[in-house]
Amino acid sequence: MKRVYFSLLVFYCAVFGASAAEPAARILGATPSAEFGTEVLRASDITLTQAADTLRLDWGKTEAALTLGYGTLAIDYAPVAFDFLGSARGRRETALSAQVALRHHAGPRLELLAGAGARDGFDSYRALWLDEYFRQRYEGRAGYRRAQPRGAAFSGGARWEYRPASGFVQLGYARSQDDVAPGYEIDFAGLRRGAETLVTDTVTLGFENVLTPRLRTRAELRVAGTSGREPRYGAEVSARDALGERWIVRADAGASDEWPTFRAHYGGAELEFAVTESLAIFVGAQLYRDTGEIENALLFTSAAPGLRSRPGELGVRHDGERLAWRVAIGTVEGDFAATNRNTDFFKNLYRDRHWLALRAAGPALAGFGVAGELADPVLTLFSGSQALLTNDNWGDAPNLPQLRAAATRVGAFAFAEGSRDAALLVTLPPGSYTVQAGGVADTTGVALVEIYEVP
Repeated sequence: MKRVYFSLLVFYCAVFGASAAEPAARILGATPSAEFGTEVLRASDITLTQAADTLRLDWGKTEAALTLGYGTLAIDYAPVAFDFLGSARGRRETALSAQVALRHHAGPRLELLAGAGARDGFDSYRALWLDEYFRQRYEGRAGYRRAQPRGAAFSGGARWEYRPASGFVQLGYARSQDDVAPGYEIDFAGLRRGAETLVTDTVTLGFENVLTPRLRTRAELRVAGTSGREPRYGAEVSARDALGERWIVRADAGASDEWPTFRAHYGGAELEFAVTESLAIFVGAQLYRDTGEIENALLFTSAAPGLRSRPGELGVRHDGERLAWRVAIGTVEGDFAATNRNTDFFKNLYRDRHWLALRAAGPALAGFGVAGELADPVLTLFSGSQALLTNDNWGDAPNLPQLRAAATRVGAFAFAEGSRDAALLVTLPPGSYTVQAGGVADTTGVALVEIYEVP
């Protein structure tokens, strides 16, 4: 199926306010700060909520963040018309999570990173939908048991400034173990159950370099291995080059590969011309294509079909002393492969939904040479005067895998792992909405607010 979208709006927003006073209290000898965030994502048949409390402790050379989260997933399950064993039913589940992240300045040029987390509950509406599908077909049969999804993960890494203020390398490793809702199939031998535990190991190696006063580059290599599957290899590169006093070009590209059938690649470029010191016009285009997800299904596969999308935009950007904005209009064409006899039972899972992706970039702007960036932005979506959704740190989003995929599809530049940039992925009914970026504890700085319609 093919869809073409028009009128894509993207804009900058500067934040105003006074800096918060230094807290007098100390915890374990550290300067503390607390954050609370809540988020609601709604579609016609899906409602996701997430609330999270974060306590940050700063000992000077060492920083720690402890986050506790509570979320709900609610779906209106509806089988396809030819699924005579299924019936429409609402279902609601809860999920609890805890995460801790550590950053230690081991020397003038070396930072050590570590993290760990745990989750109890479904991690996505897709997993809940599939669990309900198999429950309705096989509950009560010998060999079937109710799913109890949970997961745990830990990570470690190091960031080294190998060239003063102009060269950085970061190495990271992460391992996650997920007890998932398995798939089922039945044959003459009885009911067979798919894999219930998946272990994923991921290694990343990233480089950031300021090659000249005008040219900055970033590259990342990634290898991820999930139990029962072949390794998935990925690479991303981006560059920003000032071609003179008035011209700037930005380019990025990436690719992923998993044997035997998954291939994905994307690329994009943006050319900007400075009309005045504060006003610039730009034109950009991207291309994304993949061959469809790989999934270790039994009889049926619930993997998403292949996708090709081609966004493009033309816009104007203004940078003032206390206010900055960016407006663009363009098109996004998405061409999805058709389902087949092995995926037709999941048409209602993969039916068209208009998800909106919003991001507030603060720390990420430093990589593009923007000074005075907002250190910890908070993103809020409004309908009139009513706040609908809020996100502080993008890594805490309850639908993080879908958020990563959406950012790749629209060609958005990548946020660094563990950064304090903010992002939302939401589907909305027709109407008028506004988005606002602010700083935690009323801090100030320059933030880039992006709005994408995701194909």
